[in-house]
Formats: sequence, C-alpha cells, structure tokens
Amino acid sequence: MTLPDITLRTLAGADAALSDYAGKALLIVNTASRCGLTPQYAGLEELYTTYRERGLVVLGFPSNQFMAQEPGTAEEIGEFCQRNYGVTFPMFDKIDVNGPGRHPLYSHLTQVPDAEGTAGDVGWNFEKFLVSPGGQVTRFRSGVTPEDPALVAAIEAVLPDGATTRAPRIGVRFEPDWAPEELPDFARWAEAAGFDEIWFSEDLPWAGGIAMAATALACTERVHVGIGLLPAVTRNVATAAMEIAALARIAPGRLTIALGHGIPSWMDQIGAGTSRRFTALEETTTALRALLDGESVTVDGHHVQLDGVRLGFPPAQVPPILLGTTGPTGLAITGRSSDGVVLPEIASPGAVRWAREEMGASGPAATTVLFAMTSLGDDREKALAQLRARMQRLIDFRVFDRLTEIAGLGADGSGELTDAILQSLTVGGTPAEGARAILDWTAAGADTIVLVAGADEPVESYRRFAEDVFPLIGRAQD
Repeated sequence: MTLPDITLRTLAGADAALSDYAGKALLIVNTASRCGLTPQYAGLEELYTTYRERGLVVLGFPSNQFMAQEPGTAEEIGEFCQRNYGVTFPMFDKIDVNGPGRHPLYSHLTQVPDAEGTAGDVGWNFEKFLVSPGGQVTRFRSGVTPEDPALVAAIEAVLPDGATTRAPRIGVRFEPDWAPEELPDFARWAEAAGFDEIWFSEDLPWAGGIAMAATALACTERVHVGIGLLPAVTRNVATAAMEIAALARIAPGRLTIALGHGIPSWMDQIGAGTSRRFTALEETTTALRALLDGESVTVDGHHVQLDGVRLGFPPAQVPPILLGTTGPTGLAITGRSSDGVVLPEIASPGAVRWAREEMGASGPAATTVLFAMTSLGDDREKALAQLRARMQRLIDFRVFDRLTEIAGLGADGSGELTDAILQSLTVGGTPAEGARAILDWTAAGADTIVLVAGADEPVESYRRFAEDVFPLIGRAQD
C-alpha cells in the first residue's frame, strides 16, 4: 500500500499534511493518557531521539475511543506528554481511528494486516504502523512495545539513510521444467547481472538437483548455489552426503542444501512415500549434518539406518542445511535440527516474522530464504495479471493454509486476492513496487529472496530486476 497525501492538524491547531514528512520513515501511533500502555510514550520518545537524525519521525494521534482513556483537551494532552514523558515528537489533534468518523489516515492504515494476517479496526491504544519512505506499511499491535527487537529491526531496515539497513541477498531460480542444456548460459548471465545466488528445485520428473548444482558451480566463479528442495526420502543419506561433500570441497563456501519431505503424491509415485514424513526429515537432517562434520555415524531410526559410516572426504566448510517447511511441527524441527528455513512462494512479511518466531522457539536456526514469484514491467496491470493467475493456482493447492491465513486470505484460501495482498506475496508490478516488497521482506527478517517465475517471460522480469530494482534497494548492478 502507498499512502496518499492526507491533511492533518497538529495538537497546537496548525495545519499539516502527510507530505510534510516525504522521504522519512514514519511510526504512526494512536495514543492515550490514561491507559495501562501510556508508559510506552517513553519508549516512543527514545526511538524518536535515537533515530531522528537518520530519518525516523514518530507521529502521535490521541484517541478517546478505547474506554474513554484520552478525555483531555489538546492543551491538556500536550502538557501531560511533556511533563511526564518529555515528548518532543509531533503530536496531532484527537481523532477517531475506528467507526464512521474514522480519520482518512486510518481508513488507509487499517487495511493493512498485522503479522497474523488480520486487518481492520485498531484493537487498542498504542497500535503502531511503520511506514517506509516508499510508502509501504507494516502493522504492529499494541502489545509490541517500542523496545521490541522486531520493531527496532523493522525501523532500522527502512531508515532512509540506509546506515544499518541490512542488504538482502538476491537469487534467481532455474525452473525445474527448463531444459538442463540451457543452464550454463543462464548461470553465467545471472552471475554477470549481479545476482548473489542461483537455486534449483528438484521436482519429479525433471533434472536432478545435485547434477544441476554441480553444473552451475562449474560454469561460474562467484555466485552461490542453492539446492532445494531435495526430498529427504529419495536418497540414502550417506550417498547424498558423499555427493554434497564433494561439491562443498570443489566449491567451498558457495553451496547451500535445503531438504524437504517431498510432495506426498510424487513420493508415492516412486515408492518413497512414508507415513512419518517429519520423522524422516529430522532423521535425515541430523544424520547428514553429522556425516558432513566428519563424524562416524550410527543410527537405527525409522527412516535412517547407518552403521559406523564416516565420509572419506568430509568438507572443510560444511554447507548450510536448511529445511523447506511451513507448519508449526516442521518449523520446530527446523529450529532444533537445521540452520534455517526456505519459505515458499506464498509468504508475506507477516509470515516471515511468524516462521522465524516459530523456528526460534525451538532452537538457534535463523537463516531465512524466501522464494518469491516475480513479474515486473512498465505495464503494471499486465504484470500483476500474470502473477495473479499463477498465485491463485498455488493457493488452490491448499498446502500452505497457515501462510494464506497470515496473508489475509483465510486458512482455506477463499479470500479475495486483492492487489495489496498479491503484492505482499510477490515481486510484482513496477520496479519501484518490486523494490518495496524486497525491503518489506528484509525488514521482516528474510536473508535471501529468490526470484522465481511469475511472468510469461520470466527472464525478462529478472533482467528488469537487475537493471531497475537493484539500484532502488541500494545495490549497484555488477
């Protein structure tokens, strides 16, 4: 969402407008003087003084709509804030944030879903809306305090000076149904265009992921290669470790492995189906890591059986092992057994935050890779139409219910796929809109964003990204 210019009135009665803060990062908060959360004023002032010189402005909007906890006049509110909390950030006239008299600013802000995928009315005092300089809005409910690391990280990611904005790694995926002989030229082009990573997804019945990764590593000098997802049940873990170790020794520091439990129908088709998919995934992950670490591994598990197996050529630099999973059970396994997660092409910034929280609750894993359908062009409507058709097919598979729920589409995916929701899930529309999506995912915690085919001519969208989006996210094209 991009906010229009909106007329405002300060607490002192002066005319103002949202455009007065063009180019700034805004933290918009509905405030109250007699609420249990009123001490958040102190934290808001601290944020303002800490980040003011780097382009953050906190905007306070008193509201009396929640149990009449802001009954004072403008003069009384201003005096209270100054006397008790030393507030220096801009405060505005008392407004309604809900209901028929809702201020136009909040008519726009309340369309934005929170991290759980819920849009609509402000729930209580001190709800927060972070607006990037480009106009993208991220919503934090009242319980998120000004000191919350998630809010602080989100602010730092959108500060206009960019001093501590974490630059995301950007990858491209060579699609499973593209002919393998086209890979060498594509890999060399991607490296020359400035992409950081090339990814492969091993899907039945297309090319094998390890062979494709080996080819890409041999054709390039710098670019990182990700294999994922490799189904955990289709290879013996020892032979998989042998192949991965060889690649990691030949191209140290340039490889990432991502495992999944496999699409059940495909696994059944090749006789590799299992009723204990998560058990197989965790056993494989744990054994693979131990083998790559050079350990002698003995396992008598449900899926993995090894008797004193040790690799002859373990790598000096063990590649990261990620898991592709989206539910609470899988993310718990990810947190305790792997280095991080690969999220599919239906993850909003709110879903990134949720997945990282679920992962972090059970272990130290933190790396977050996101696949993102991409369709960019000067004809915004055409680009979005191509994305919408592909995204709707993915939603209709009904395999990512939690992610569709967070996106605001409901667990069954039956909600309307509006432009706003579509653009929260994709790199779509104009290059400027694509850049905003990248920055929002980065603020939510994504480390790598991998562009995947979402347009009729996907490589053309990748080219537009390299030429037009890289500069907008602080990256010069190589």
